[in-house]
Amino acid sequence: DRTVGLVAAGLVALTPHLGFVAALGFNDGMALLATTGVAWALARVTGAGAAPGATLDRSRVVQLGLWCAFAALVRPMALVVAVVAGALALAWIWWRRLAPPLWSAAWLVLPTAIGAGWFYVVNLVRYGDPTGSAALFEKFGRTDQGTLLANLRLRGVWEAAVRTIATRRLEVPLPGDPYGWYRAALVVLGLGLLGAVALVAWSGIRNRHGVPARASRLDPAAPLPVVAWLAVAAISLVPVVLTAQHRAGGGAPHPRYLLPMVPLVAAAVALAVVRLATRWAAIGLLALVGAMTWRQTRASARWLAENPSGPPGSELVTAYGTELVRGAGLALAVVGLVALLVVVARDPAEA
Repeated sequence: DRTVGLVAAGLVALTPHLGFVAALGFNDGMALLATTGVAWALARVTGAGAAPGATLDRSRVVQLGLWCAFAALVRPMALVVAVVAGALALAWIWWRRLAPPLWSAAWLVLPTAIGAGWFYVVNLVRYGDPTGSAALFEKFGRTDQGTLLANLRLRGVWEAAVRTIATRRLEVPLPGDPYGWYRAALVVLGLGLLGAVALVAWSGIRNRHGVPARASRLDPAAPLPVVAWLAVAAISLVPVVLTAQHRAGGGAPHPRYLLPMVPLVAAAVALAVVRLATRWAAIGLLALVGAMTWRQTRASARWLAENPSGPPGSELVTAYGTELVRGAGLALAVVGLVALLVVVARDPAEA
């Protein structure tokens, strides 16, 4: 659904915290690309074969295997997402008999094992575990902070993470942060996710005997790839479990660890908004998020100028590029947002 895809892409691009993390040059940006590619490829595999007699293009399995290998090369947390995605895809292929199981397993496992396996083997030899986490925690003097289950129940940690990702440019709160924005974001997230669940569930109930060709994709009851939605929903929970496990071992639960969830959550919200409230409501939502991001970016830049995190001239506090270059970047972002809104408004699908 092109309209849903465009709105989801806009929500991801306008997420305030995402721009900050990308600007720092962490590997979280590359990991977001990799895990999004894994989710896309997984949806293409599990979205096939749902209708009776349907077949699976084997190139989709190859694409998923390559995306999983790329994710494994970026960071260990992305590797776990890839492993879960590969297992779900293989189970679906075996259950529906869409492709030879051994051939599918080879493409889903071997690229990752060959391309990235050496890194985890080296860690295992040097540090005693595949990621070296225990050695890092010992180096920095960190101690256990409860069990995995106990950390999953820490409401404050998850509230802070959601508030940071959805409404803040920085990881630290600004003095003038409007708390009402966080409440509004929670309402949008809650209604969007509930709406997406209802749409997918109703589609599964109504079309369980096959996909009717007559339904329009803009009809709230139009067929949806139920298995694909369930699969990506499952891998979207992986970052939550890994973040809780990281904190339980003594690490800090940085909100950026949850960024792989953002495209999947954005797709669910976009689905609910477009199908239940039309593309015009989606345009309004994008405009509001854009305005919030603009306000937070300005406020964060001023706060950082008044509260530098390093000495003058340090790479941590120096603005790079001329004013013309930085202004051109802002202009490009504005042009991109306007172009996105125009394309969504002119989508002929509702005609």
